[in-house]
Amino acid sequence: MVLQTAGTISFDNIQTEFGGTNPIGLNEYYLNGTYTTGTGAAGIPTSGTISLNNFFGKSKVVSGAWPPAAVQSTYGNFGVPWGLGSTYYEFQNGASGTNLTRAGGSTFNNIGADNYQNRPNFINYQSLILQAKPGDTVRFTWQTVALYGDYEVASALLNLGGVWFVVSSQASYGTRQNSADYTIPANQAVGSYGILFYCDYSSQASSSYSSANFYSLQISN
Repeated sequence: MVLQTAGTISFDNIQTEFGGTNPIGLNEYYLNGTYTTGTGAAGIPTSGTISLNNFFGKSKVVSGAWPPAAVQSTYGNFGVPWGLGSTYYEFQNGASGTNLTRAGGSTFNNIGADNYQNRPNFINYQSLILQAKPGDTVRFTWQTVALYGDYEVASALLNLGGVWFVVSSQASYGTRQNSADYTIPANQAVGSYGILFYCDYSSQASSSYSSANFYSLQISN
């Protein structure tokens, strides 16, 4: 059943819906914890302040087995948001995706895979998949190469079913690895989504010397 959406809600109401034993502590019911998993619990905090009001309208939905069978995205459903250009002087050189919240499941790591001058300005790695649940925190690491120490902008982008948006954009000189963490929204719909890593010369979205790699992100209950 679904918990009430107004009025008075009690610890007993929450325990009856989600399970657990006495004594009851609200910190047992953070999202994606022992009791509160699945789309019916979306919106309950994953950490920090939590109150009875967070449970209005929530319900226990038993998640599927973790990890689920890996499903890759289809790059053609997403495309690329920025222009692409020469890879003679600098280029994107592989990436990794890791789930920091839960062990198991598909991750990817091909850092260093494209370390050659004049590599294609776009490579589709949709068969490399990162799996997560709503509320999980994931870590992206991507490597950029500047053969002559040039200035470059390294960006990680996500498409979660709408448009591409920038998770992190970092500018510096020379070859380096870049890293950024991102928490999947607690109300994110399940599905197969896209991850892009860009290397751009001089400025974000520049197309003079620009290359990118695409990877799959699978969100499951």
